Amino acid sequence: MNRCVLLLAIVLSIASLFGQEVSSLRSVKRIFIGGLGDKPGLQEVKKDLATELRRSEIFTVADSADQADATLTGNGNTWLKGYYSLNPRAGTSPANGQPMYGGYVSVELKDRAGATLWSYLATPHAGSKNIAHDLSKDVVKHLLSSYSEKGSH
Repeated sequence: MNRCVLLLAIVLSIASLFGQEVSSLRSVKRIFIGGLGDKPGLQEVKKDLATELRRSEIFTVADSADQADATLTGNGNTWLKGYYSLNPRAGTSPANGQPMYGGYVSVELKDRAGATLWSYLATPHAGSKNIAHDLSKDVVKHLLSSYSEKGSH
C-alpha cells in the first residue's frame, strides 16, 4: 500500500516538473461532442446528448475541440424492431402500431492529450419509443454519476 502511495507521489511530481497537468474527470467542464459514426439516427443521438449535457448544469457544450476540456466520441447503431399495438387484431404494420426501436451507443470521453477519462456502453430499455433520447439520457446519467463518484474520494 505504501509503495502505491509513493509511486503516485513520484508520478505527480514528475508531471509537475514538466508542466503537465494530470487530467481527471472532475477537471472537465466544457465538452465537445465529436462524431458518433454515420449510421442513421446517430445525428439525433448527438443532438440529444448536447441537450442533456446542457441540462446537467455541470457541463457546457463546446463548439470545437480546441475550446473544450474533453471530447466525447463514439460509435453506435439504431434500428426499428417492429411495431406495438394494444389491439391484437391490428397486426404489426406501421399504420396500426407504434414503432419500437433497439440500438446502442458506445462513447468515450478523452482529454486534450487523448487519454481516456471515461467510457460507457448505453443500451435502451426494451421497446424504446424514442431511441435517441433514451440513449443520450442514459449516457449523461452515467457520466454525471461517475463525475460525482470521482469528487467524493
